[in-house]
Order: sequence, then structure tokens, then C-alpha cells
Amino acid sequence: SNTVPILENKNILPLKKKTFEDGALIFFEIASEKVTLKHRNGSRKVDISFPNQEFFLIWTKPEGDYICLEPCCGIGDIVGSDYNFSNKKGIQKLNKAEEFNAVHTIKFSE
Repeated sequence: SNTVPILENKNILPLKKKTFEDGALIFFEIASEKVTLKHRNGSRKVDISFPNQEFFLIWTKPEGDYICLEPCCGIGDIVGSDYNFSNKKGIQKLNKAEEFNAVHTIKFSE
């Protein structure tokens, strides 16, 4: 597996271009249901609430001038995966006529 703990006993993650040199940050089985993106020298912020979603991704492209904050219920195959769709991490298995809903809310503030 290619996982590394990055937020042990912390709740603030400073983001820099080099943070993403190895790709996206994928947070598994997180306890929080909310993330805030805030500029360190400003008051503007983005709050994302995502109840009942098991994963949170943060990513950008090397040439990008943006950051992507992505709550999700499942993720693509990762290092060490058996690449079997039914074994994907976070896969939602539903019986016939069952429904699954997930909602996230984005709030922008000054």
C-alpha cells in the first residue's frame, strides 16, 4: 500500500504545490463531516459539509492554479487493489429497489 499518515492528532493541513507532488491526498474513513479551506492571510473561506461520506480527496494539477476538494462515497482503484469492481473501497452494495443518497453542501463566505 502507498498510504502515509499526514494529519496525526492535527486538524490543520497547510497546502502547498509540493503537497501534491505524489498525486491526490485521499482521506479514508474520516471522523469529520466538514472541511474548511481558508487562505492563511485572509478571511474568505469555503466550508464543505459531507455527512455520511467515507472519503475526502484534495488534489490539483502541477500546472493548475486551483485546488479541488472532493467528498465522495467511493474511490478508484488504489495501490494494492485487486481491481475487482465488487471489492472497490467504499463500493455501495444495494439490494433491488434499495436507494442510497449522499449530499454535500458548499458554503462560500467573506
